[in-house]
Amino acid sequence: MQFSGILVRVDPGWLFVLSGAAVLCATVLIPAHDELAEAQHLRTQAQSLLAHRHERLDHHQKYLEALERRSETVLLDLARSQLNLIQADQSYIITPVDVVAEPALVPATPFASLEPAPARASAGASFHPRDTLLRRLTTNRKVRLWLIAASALSILFGLLPSAEDSEQADDILTSRRSRVPA
Repeated sequence: MQFSGILVRVDPGWLFVLSGAAVLCATVLIPAHDELAEAQHLRTQAQSLLAHRHERLDHHQKYLEALERRSETVLLDLARSQLNLIQADQSYIITPVDVVAEPALVPATPFASLEPAPARASAGASFHPRDTLLRRLTTNRKVRLWLIAASALSILFGLLPSAEDSEQADDILTSRRSRVPA
């Protein structure tokens, strides 16, 4: 049983080419991936804030529409909160003594009840990528330059012809020179 030359003879230079290409790709792609993930995180925060603002505007718009329609509940609420007027058949839940003692209990503006719930707490969290040795090496500016240089050198070494190829090339050149008439 005889093996073909391609299966038996594998150039070891390919290992240098593959390892150099892998390190070079990691050096380029990991910082780019981190920047993309941070940008997506900031976009998610901005979308959450925008949704909160739209909800707030929607509440204020509904309040304005109720004022323009002269809704009885809104007008009574405004008269009660802004003018301290109530209907004759109603009474204060908070007595005036309590209001003087604790003025923060009575809101001075009707807009506090219009505010939506605060934006999600998870949107305020900061971005933290997983800490690995490869990430630290590829994002450190000084080490990153050395990684790029080492991987380029590894690729160069892998692309250089092997010693066997050099001997075969020398044999071919000497055989051609011997056939050429002088």
